[in-house]
Amino acid sequence: RIAAYLVPAEGRALPTGRDLREAVRRRLPDYMVPSAFVPLDALPMTASGKLDRRALPTPVWAESAAYVAPRDGTEAALAAIWAEVLGVERIGAEDDFFALGGHSLLATRVISRVRGGLGAELTVRDLFEAPRLADLAGAVDRATAAAATRGGTPQGEPPAHEPLAPASREGRLPLSFAQERLWFLDDFAPGATEYHVAGTLRLTGSLDHAALTAAVAGLVARHEALRTTFTAVDGQGTQVVHAAMDVPVRTATAATDEALDALLRAETAVPFDLRTGPLLRVLLVATAEPDTHTLLLVMHHIVTDGWSMGIITRELSALYAAAVRGEDAALPELAVQYPDYAVWQRRRLAEAGLDGQLAYWRDRLDGLEPLDLPTDRPRPAVRTSAGAQHAFEVPAELARELNALGRDRGASLFMVVTALTQLLLARWSGRTDIALGTGVSGREEAALEGLVGFFVNTLVLRTEVDESVSFEELLARVRSTVLDAFSHQDVPFSRLIEELAPERDPSRTPLVQAMIVLQNTPRAEFDLPGLRAEAVSSVRDAAQSDLTFSFAEQDGRLLAVAEYSTDLFDRETVERMSRHWLELASAVAGEGARRALCQVELVGGRERETLVEGWGVSGVGAGQAPVTLGALWRARVAERGTDGIAVLCGDQGLTYAEMDLRVAKTAGRLAAVGVGPEVRVGVALPRSVEWLTVLLAITRAGGVYVPMDPEWPEERFAFVREDSGVATVVTPDTLERWRREPDHGENSVQSHGHVPVAEVPLDAGAYMIYTSGSTGRPKGVLVTHRGIAGFTAALAERFGITSDARVLQLASAGFDASVMELLMALSAGATLVIPDDGRALAGQDLHDTLATRRITHTLIPPTVLASIPTDAPHLPHLAVLATGGEALTPALVQRWAPGHRLLNAYGPTEITVAASISTPLDTRREGTPPIGQPVAEAHLTVRDRWLRLVPVGVPGELHVSGPGLARGYHERPALTAERFTADPHRPGQRLYRTGDLVRWTPEGVLEYLGRTDDQVKIRGLRIELGEIETALTAHPAVAQTTVTVREDTPGT
Repeated sequence: RIAAYLVPAEGRALPTGRDLREAVRRRLPDYMVPSAFVPLDALPMTASGKLDRRALPTPVWAESAAYVAPRDGTEAALAAIWAEVLGVERIGAEDDFFALGGHSLLATRVISRVRGGLGAELTVRDLFEAPRLADLAGAVDRATAAAATRGGTPQGEPPAHEPLAPASREGRLPLSFAQERLWFLDDFAPGATEYHVAGTLRLTGSLDHAALTAAVAGLVARHEALRTTFTAVDGQGTQVVHAAMDVPVRTATAATDEALDALLRAETAVPFDLRTGPLLRVLLVATAEPDTHTLLLVMHHIVTDGWSMGIITRELSALYAAAVRGEDAALPELAVQYPDYAVWQRRRLAEAGLDGQLAYWRDRLDGLEPLDLPTDRPRPAVRTSAGAQHAFEVPAELARELNALGRDRGASLFMVVTALTQLLLARWSGRTDIALGTGVSGREEAALEGLVGFFVNTLVLRTEVDESVSFEELLARVRSTVLDAFSHQDVPFSRLIEELAPERDPSRTPLVQAMIVLQNTPRAEFDLPGLRAEAVSSVRDAAQSDLTFSFAEQDGRLLAVAEYSTDLFDRETVERMSRHWLELASAVAGEGARRALCQVELVGGRERETLVEGWGVSGVGAGQAPVTLGALWRARVAERGTDGIAVLCGDQGLTYAEMDLRVAKTAGRLAAVGVGPEVRVGVALPRSVEWLTVLLAITRAGGVYVPMDPEWPEERFAFVREDSGVATVVTPDTLERWRREPDHGENSVQSHGHVPVAEVPLDAGAYMIYTSGSTGRPKGVLVTHRGIAGFTAALAERFGITSDARVLQLASAGFDASVMELLMALSAGATLVIPDDGRALAGQDLHDTLATRRITHTLIPPTVLASIPTDAPHLPHLAVLATGGEALTPALVQRWAPGHRLLNAYGPTEITVAASISTPLDTRREGTPPIGQPVAEAHLTVRDRWLRLVPVGVPGELHVSGPGLARGYHERPALTAERFTADPHRPGQRLYRTGDLVRWTPEGVLEYLGRTDDQVKIRGLRIELGEIETALTAHPAVAQTTVTVREDTPGT
């Protein structure tokens, strides 16, 4: 409740509380009107001159909100209705419905009585908008006056007061709409247990078995729903009410708690036959403790609901007590039975139709897409009811704050937990359009309040979760959504499905895949003579949807259960999700409700530490002293000299020493034309020994290697040459000219040692590779030397490379994978094998090269790997097969992991080749092959659009930082600033936004999920579809274009 503390103006007296309340009410909505006004001589202040809120006195609420008796007939009638529904003896004109303990379900009961007793067509929204009794009385008067003027019900809406009366039992008794849906579902999947409802009690004391049997029989005799079965008549579902039905109280024993749990689970999972019944089972289990039993009632949802369980509890208690005493229970007679309701519902909705309400739902749910939460396993083609439950608790203080949060903003606790759950699911799914299903009691008529049966209807609550606003603003949206849904609750959910989702997806529940429940149905306590009864959480291994959050208030706490599909989720995942619910609830309670949601972190504590300082930090290739690429080459020359073969191409093979002679000579030529640190040199050579020589010579001279594929179109070649600002371009003509010219220096290759080795800073550019650009303009990525040594060490460690290894140089020179292949060889002084004539390899040709050249280590994009014929012979020499550049499929893992160490590498061009590499992949692992863990001191974090860390298992954009991070995009400062941002967790460090969608697995490895933009990878090459579209629309005959990637044949 809100309290106002007031200091009178000098020389003035404060108005009375009533006058102040009226003055505030004229300017503010009711939910913002204080419940107490406390006069003070002065506001208490701290020593620093700020308001000392802790020193404010506790209001005396009773005195502040003095009782005002109802002033007219409408107020008196409303006060009587409120007193009955709320269980409060005295209701005044100034009382607030929600302050007295009201909630949405009780509001529904009030509105039902207002319609029936006062003839006013109000909605639940009216009560939320006017929670003060006097204001609601005004709404009642206005509604009755308008109805008298209008003279009827609005067209297209159900009649307001279709009389509910006993129906004839002659002929077919139809199913209610809710029953019809469950009938169809049972017909589609007989024996499913997701719609079993169970209640469990622990009974301590002297149990009268005969009295319990009599009580069950009396309950079944009293409620037709409990002795109803179902059949088809002329193809239509029909209720068959039996004059009598025997429901025995079966007995069993359980010696241990484990045995009891297993017994209860098994009993709950026994299917019902809707055609034969009974649809109620009672099991009494004697346990090891003396005079202790567990009573289990299991029913099919088609004959009961949550409200009904309270009725069953209350009446079974009364019937048992009467049987023990040998008396009649004297329960009030039921005016109608469930079949009467089903007939009434169908007639009522058929007479006026639901056009108006259906139009609302069509508009409200237009474009609604399924909720895709991150799952632990792929979704089955046909969903099953397999499920489990995880219970957690909202502490009493937090529950109190959530109640206050809603009450102060005119919202119910249900609205608060709905907003929190939608916020949680938005965070987990990465989407802003979140729809939840929820059940409404369906008992608008007072005659239905004491009846056992299935009255619940499902509503869809769809909210746009905009995190630029505060939680209180989100709550206002949810409040409006809920009230609108309540105002259109007459449309049966089955009709919504027919209208809006006629094409069924058997892998999902229709329209909504997640549910929200606040258990606030009327409760009843067992009061059994000679027995102490204690409610026990029922166990069941079924789920009605992907995920359901259920809440129940108890003793000031908020008890919660997350029911989930075990086809999709592991228990640890749901436990983590539940912790995140509590984290969000704590963050938005109190003053946190006014903070922008984008400032509310979901990941904290130990999970944050694990992600930032544990999994996200590289332990592979770490601790290396950074050196330049040129220095790395010279170190390998010193180690291997004339003993190791550096390169093989065709019939040509050169040792490290022989190769270094050529490198030194070429470096001298480059230095002579001004190549040094930060001077860019284009290389337009086919892959060959000469290509490799020039690349290494550039690094020796200190220049920046810029590959320029000779196969590029002339326009792209010219663009890169101009944009990069290369000082020179080495082409085959250049090599030919060098061969004709005399050597510099002493005209001998023996003089190579006198060619100076440039002093190259670690942060100088090492290479610049052009990648596809979304605007149609390729962009040059400039990578420095600083991360090269660490990455090279990581390759040696992860791939197990030794000096006798043979590494295939497969990648195009314009792709940074070619740098990785060179570094694989340099990591241990191994041999780099360049294909004959530098030709591209795939299919059988690739296989033959791997075999004849006895390749031991190679990096092959998945698409190229898939091109190798499946009947090709085994490659006995191939020890390590790395793949990367595009998504690896499970099928390729199954094919290539046996007999090889298959590793999956990941890295954008904006990092020194690769940021993560997996450990050897296992064929036993299900799902997406991981891209592994960070290497070479790369720091990897998974973040959302607000740069917040996302939880384990939740998709987000991969961000990379570390010494191997590129300097940026050449001459593109705006694009560099957009993609390279400040790291909020590491001051002074930069992050690169990769645009790749990934998630952490619970094992601490990354899975690649796709792109956040239009970029694609084909055969390992990075392609921006926008660049292709730009090129096409540049043609004068093309007005519009769109480009997409098709895979008509998997793997091609």
